[in-house]
Amino acid sequence: MLSARPAAVRGAHKSVQALEADIRAWIAEWSSNPRPFIWTKTAEELQARDTRG
Repeated sequence: MLSARPAAVRGAHKSVQALEADIRAWIAEWSSNPRPFIWTKTAEELQARDTRG
């Protein structure tokens, strides 16, 4: 369920309270079934991207 941009951030919210409720729901869902973060790039790839500017 984890993505770079959780659904709570991608969606349109009518209020700050609605956004906060969606974020809290996402956190609760993630916390109920946590998985370790797995890097998909090496440190060298990340550094090369930073220095491209």
